[in-house]
Amino acid sequence: MRIVTTARRLLSRQTAGARPLPTADFYFRGPLRDLIAEADTSADAIRQIGPHCYACGANLVIIRYAAPDELASIAARRWESVRYIIDDLIPAAASSPELPADYRNRLADFAANRLPRILALHPTIVAPSKAILDTFPDHEGELLDPCCLALADNRHMQPTAWTHPLRFAFLGTRSHEGSLDLVTAIADRLASRLPGSTVHLFFGKHLPKHLRGHPSIRNSPPLAWPQFRRWMADAQFHAALAPVQPTPFARARSITKVMDHAEVGAVGLYGREPPFSQAVTDGVNGRLISFDPDAWAECLIELAHHPDKAQAMAAAGIELARTRGNPARIRQFWMERLRLPDPAAPAAAPSPRPRPTPAD
Repeated sequence: MRIVTTARRLLSRQTAGARPLPTADFYFRGPLRDLIAEADTSADAIRQIGPHCYACGANLVIIRYAAPDELASIAARRWESVRYIIDDLIPAAASSPELPADYRNRLADFAANRLPRILALHPTIVAPSKAILDTFPDHEGELLDPCCLALADNRHMQPTAWTHPLRFAFLGTRSHEGSLDLVTAIADRLASRLPGSTVHLFFGKHLPKHLRGHPSIRNSPPLAWPQFRRWMADAQFHAALAPVQPTPFARARSITKVMDHAEVGAVGLYGREPPFSQAVTDGVNGRLISFDPDAWAECLIELAHHPDKAQAMAAAGIELARTRGNPARIRQFWMERLRLPDPAAPAAAPSPRPRPTPAD
């Protein structure tokens, strides 16, 4: 009993100042926030017991990572069930040249030194793609799409809104650095074909020097996840880009960009590869495009010339996010696995929230 109590106290201290993870919100906290207690007050409460760990009774959920002290603490307790949420093909990171070197090395170190300790707990793997599940053939696996956290109301996609200078977004983090050359080539073509249009990035000081001052690129500093969520509440774009590098790591990613694009009300433009080729219907709720900057630029120009079609496609993309990321379904997934009675009606899919019309 003393060992368990000490472990709980240690894990509680570890949560202080823990850096929030997008993975936690997309796959766990988003639809379950009202059931996560600050303290161990109820047998039916979900408690955050570490930076990456949540417990409900004797059921443990590990989200993406685990720190060494965290691993030692959870190993001191017997668990009835362990589930490990992993939303990237982390074991393949070391051989993924499109990733920034420092990020690639961190993931490779985690895969070599800490991931085996998580797997030693015999968890069920919870992941958004079969490719990730297939990487762990000795473990049970379950597929789970990311949660839709918020939706745009699509008013700014009225055809008249396309008379303004067009605003496009590349919402990828530095882990999507491998797509930067393609995005730059697209911006080059837009500078002459759609003067005044802009592509917005979040690379800050990591943007290559030769791109600073590019007439079609607007670069902002990267935002921590809580700040990014606040920024997304007011952001709005006409279209958003999500290329897919032709690597196993990229093809195993989730469809979170579908959720992001629906939140900013944008037409989603996606690589013609998994995961998007398995979720998006080309020309209906987004566009699927080969890895060719001319094709991407032409698609954006076509949208600019047919705003009615763009509006319909953006609306269908919002519906795709609402359906695939329905919080009620993801909530029910966890209620069953954590053996919890639901004290409230299942969470409904997010309702669109009003946004101002884009200014010039």
